[in-house]
Amino acid sequence: MKKAIILDENVAVYESASQASPEICELHNGEEISLTPTNGPWVPILLPDDKRGYVKGTLKAFLIRDVV
Repeated sequence: MKKAIILDENVAVYESASQASPEICELHNGEEISLTPTNGPWVPILLPDDKRGYVKGTLKAFLIRDVV
């Protein structure tokens, strides 16, 4: 997993890897998350409150470091 800073203005976070699943929150430019880089249509993330979710693979984020 890697720490990243959101570059998009608004990013919907979903409960599962489907747009039909409930949206659990919205992220904003500058917020820090943990993610697992992937080439798939969905990216699994870990929010600061330890909730897990998924964002679309089109997410724009700046990777800042590995999570240890």
